[in-house]
Amino acid sequence: MMKVLAMREMQVKKRLLLYTSLEIMGQERQKSLANQHLICNLLIFNGLFACLNFIRFKKVVINLLVTDLLHK
Repeated sequence: MMKVLAMREMQVKKRLLLYTSLEIMGQERQKSLANQHLICNLLIFNGLFACLNFIRFKKVVINLLVTDLLHK
């Protein structure tokens, strides 16, 4: 009887350890997905910012060329 109880206790401990490790893995996966979303959003923001800067730069260059042509 004691042997059966000891085996049952070991099974319960193993199952609890498995559930705990699976829960930790799930939390790590959620953190990883959150980090991926953050990186993706930062890349999108960075791309939009680069486009705006390029448009501004293009306007400045065009203005300089136009004023240069007008002064000639």
